[in-house]
Amino acid sequence: MGGVYPTGTAITLSETFTLSGTATDPSAVEFTVQDPQGNDFTWVWGVDAEVTNPAVGVYVLSLPPPAYPGVYHYDCVGTGTVESTGTGLFTVLASAVNQITGLPYPQVGPCAPWLSCDDISDSCTVDPADLPLLDGIAAMASQIMFEISGRQFTGLCEKTVRPCLLACSCWDNGWGGWQGSPWAWGWQGGWGWFDGFGNCHCSCDSLSRVKLSGYPVTQILEVKIDGVAIANTEYRLDEWTFLTRMRDPADPNTALHWPSCQILDLDDSEPGTWSVTYLAGMEPPLAGKAAAVALACNFLPHGECSLPSGAVRIVRQGITIDKLQPLSSMLLQGMTGVPAIDAFMAAYNPSRLKRRPAVHSPNRRGRYARPVGP
Repeated sequence: MGGVYPTGTAITLSETFTLSGTATDPSAVEFTVQDPQGNDFTWVWGVDAEVTNPAVGVYVLSLPPPAYPGVYHYDCVGTGTVESTGTGLFTVLASAVNQITGLPYPQVGPCAPWLSCDDISDSCTVDPADLPLLDGIAAMASQIMFEISGRQFTGLCEKTVRPCLLACSCWDNGWGGWQGSPWAWGWQGGWGWFDGFGNCHCSCDSLSRVKLSGYPVTQILEVKIDGVAIANTEYRLDEWTFLTRMRDPADPNTALHWPSCQILDLDDSEPGTWSVTYLAGMEPPLAGKAAAVALACNFLPHGECSLPSGAVRIVRQGITIDKLQPLSSMLLQGMTGVPAIDAFMAAYNPSRLKRRPAVHSPNRRGRYARPVGP
């Protein structure tokens, strides 16, 4: 499904599952929606009331009205009886009437600019009249390079999430992903101890881990439990994705687990809550930064533009024809004639991808810790 909607409009996503041409209900169905900032939100049939099953094989997700504009991507995964994945996208347009006030408004593009005003001043001849425009030019060049490079380099994004189990039981103090238990003995190509994500471990205990969105996660800034920040020796970051709880150093034989439950309508400074604040995303490489600076220099109103006009003159039998290739087409092809831009595109997005590749697996396990609030 695709479509264009104004902000504040309720959106319904639907998927129909069939087996040998006959509508059939899978054993489990999960919808995941990615917002324009790259945050993933998940709804599960039988757990979340937003997912309904009005007919055999038909599953509908009723989304709350999205407040922010941009392109949203989604997938619907069925497992068990029917194993299938459906994907799609929809676009939310900014409302010219109902403007959001008092909330941080998300910016389309990377969460941090690829370059600064100083980068432009150091590399270009800047007319004094253009100085007030440098912030906007830096943001514009960053957005364009982010898009045409396949949205690979988001910059470092700071996120705060409030993890909890799918089926939360306050009698269970372990983080177990799907299974609601910190470990299980089972078979997966061989007998072993598996955690809630289906990962086999070398010991007879599984690790207590939380799956963080925004790969790669580069730094854990703070972990708070009951409103108190715990020491960074009590956790570690694994595989650029998982926040792993470490054993009690005073009692190495005792495995510690993340809390299963928390009170989500309280601030994370209160008892009964816990949160994780971290940095995620990838900084642009030096070649990307140089390309963004080169593009920004060409956007200066009083600067010298080195971008080619794209005009081609053809003379045939005394007739002269001038053809113009749009700058947008040249940027997408990486054939602008500006060495920094063309070299970066040739090295980092030679296939002209629109976005980073994503992997959809019907057998994937584990859900991301959900962000809370705007």
